[in-house]
Amino acid sequence: MKKISPSLKEKLILTAWISGLIIASVLLWTLSSSLRSRITMNSVNSVLNAMNDERRLLSPAEIPDCYKISDSNSLFYLFSVIWEGILVPCGAEISEDGEIIDTVPLGNHARQIIKFIPQGHIQIYLQQILSVHNEKKGVN
Repeated sequence: MKKISPSLKEKLILTAWISGLIIASVLLWTLSSSLRSRITMNSVNSVLNAMNDERRLLSPAEIPDCYKISDSNSLFYLFSVIWEGILVPCGAEISEDGEIIDTVPLGNHARQIIKFIPQGHIQIYLQQILSVHNEKKGVN
């Protein structure tokens, strides 16, 4: 049997370590999705509570970053608007018909920044949200 050169052996060990780390990361990310979703939902509920908003998120919907709202058949989609290097967390309430009912800036800082963002910039995000929502629901 041939001997493997030391430099090739080191490269194979390094490749195996990197592959193992990638596999472990993917596994951890996949298996923790329900926990991440629950933590996000609780955080948004606390922000909505602080803003004296009556909406509460109940459970994740089948669409990523989308949650069911209590006492309603609407969905609440979480997204971030990027404006001048600042991430502005927002939520959009989507009706059963696939129309956006309300756009909610999440937090005091988001409410202050959203005033300076042109409505056309926000509409681009909302159109993308509607297209993903309609695609997942099977609406053309």
